[in-house]
Amino acid sequence: IAILGAILALVLLVNPNQFKPMIIEQAKAQTGLELVIDGDISWQFFPSIGLELGQTELRNPQGFSKLNMFKVDSVVIDVSVTPLFNKKLEIGNVVLDGAQVSLETLKDGRKNIDALTKAQSTQAQAAESSTQEASSTTEPSAAETASATSDWSIQLAGVTISNAGVEIQDLQAGSFTKLY
Repeated sequence: IAILGAILALVLLVNPNQFKPMIIEQAKAQTGLELVIDGDISWQFFPSIGLELGQTELRNPQGFSKLNMFKVDSVVIDVSVTPLFNKKLEIGNVVLDGAQVSLETLKDGRKNIDALTKAQSTQAQAAESSTQEASSTTEPSAAETASATSDWSIQLAGVTISNAGVEIQDLQAGSFTKLY
């Protein structure tokens, strides 16, 4: 009864659309790319509790022919509730419907995917330097912050992709491949 009451309170008191600006801001900070969520974020209750996002797009960097690097018509994320109390995020199946990926290489060798790989390497370097700084200082707050984030465990059961397409355009090699 307590779990059902908590779920009911969550649904009635928390509008998931209020998180849109934060999600968009974090995507920009983590990747340097613009994320556009056109559809609403809504609760999903069957077959499990989760969230459903409407049309979502990750824009290409400037200079590429396609507007989007990634576009999806809908995303459904299943989350188990009870493990959250034990600092475990158990994500069931993530469903991507209508996913479209556009990979492009320009004549000068730049790739649109470089924005993501560059962001990941920058984050790894920043994490490494902050770990080194935290170990060299004796402030407990830095260590406490690191241990607080490491207390959480995240598990993903799987990803289902349907009605998807991939376009690979290589202007350097003069090739174009489209997969459905």
